[in-house]
Amino acid sequence: MPEHQTIEYKELWHDEFLEWICGYANAYGGTLYIGKNDDGKVVGLSDKDRKKLLETIPNKITDTMGIVADVNLHYSACNSIQISVYEDKIYIWNDGEMPSELDSTEKLFEKHSSKPYNPKLANVFFKSGMIEAWGRGFDKIREACAKYDGRLPEYHISISGIMVLCKACDKYLELLNDENGLRLGQSGHNHNQDGHDVVMMILDFCKEARSIPEIMDKFGFDSRTSFRRKYLNTLVKQGRLKMTLPDKPKSKNQKYYSELRS
Repeated sequence: MPEHQTIEYKELWHDEFLEWICGYANAYGGTLYIGKNDDGKVVGLSDKDRKKLLETIPNKITDTMGIVADVNLHYSACNSIQISVYEDKIYIWNDGEMPSELDSTEKLFEKHSSKPYNPKLANVFFKSGMIEAWGRGFDKIREACAKYDGRLPEYHISISGIMVLCKACDKYLELLNDENGLRLGQSGHNHNQDGHDVVMMILDFCKEARSIPEIMDKFGFDSRTSFRRKYLNTLVKQGRLKMTLPDKPKSKNQKYYSELRS
């Protein structure tokens, strides 16, 4: 959207812009965007500047002109949503600030008012039937988790964005193990191209304690996630592989040995 008489773009705030606001107030209104260049491209503001401007600009407008103006924060960083997928959990990062009173997971799942940063976009989703009503999102998450006996997501809320941790429910983990590992040892499920039993080869190799990279390199596994899901997790669960540091299962020094240990 190009600049015109009711829209102006400024990269940084300067108090002289109060004159523009005064002009809008005496004419037909208008919008001043802070954090965009003359071409309308978002250049962004620092977290400190965003918070400061949200507090100081309304006060300056009221003190100097005796009028009230809306000052809103829009999707300021414009960064993509980041998603990290693991075998038993998913992390989702999203830039943007939550209302100041919603600063914990517990408060998010309590009854609270809905304050969409982009009411027009929220209204589009509402009219399209994609959402039932503003403010029901967390209720629907709770209902879905209860349906599958899943854990509620965990939220880490900061001034720069929100990190969401979604852990897999026990039912999913059971299905995952049934599909990828509980049949280890049965005919046809764990032989390599030469017909050798991969499980027995792993157990034999681990007569001496070995790290995950050592095992993967020995047998040519490319995917750490696939190796853990298809072989390692099940062998540990069955007790056929033991951890050298059982009290620190995620230690970078962790190694595994078989009951055939020499």
